[in-house]
Amino acid sequence: MAGIKSRPKPTKPRYRHDCDTCQFLGRYEYGRVWYDLYFCPRPSSGTVVARYKSNGLDYMSLEITVLLYAGQQWDSPLVEGARRQIQRWIAIAEGAK
Repeated sequence: MAGIKSRPKPTKPRYRHDCDTCQFLGRYEYGRVWYDLYFCPRPSSGTVVARYKSNGLDYMSLEITVLLYAGQQWDSPLVEGARRQIQRWIAIAEGAK
């Protein structure tokens, strides 16, 4: 079932997140639920996190390489987080030129 999407909201996180390594990517609404999106650069290629509450286990996560492979087939907060992180990498690379 496809979710209801809205445009990204570049705001501060709504939910508590206990990883100091994660980089906040913004908030995202999907299926009437708001998610805080993060990118964690560890382990290996990095992980996209979509947190929907402040409790410790109230999040989804998946390695970015899996999301890149499946990105054209899935529509989810995790895929949106992967897209945002890729945009950040592109902006950093273009700024280094």
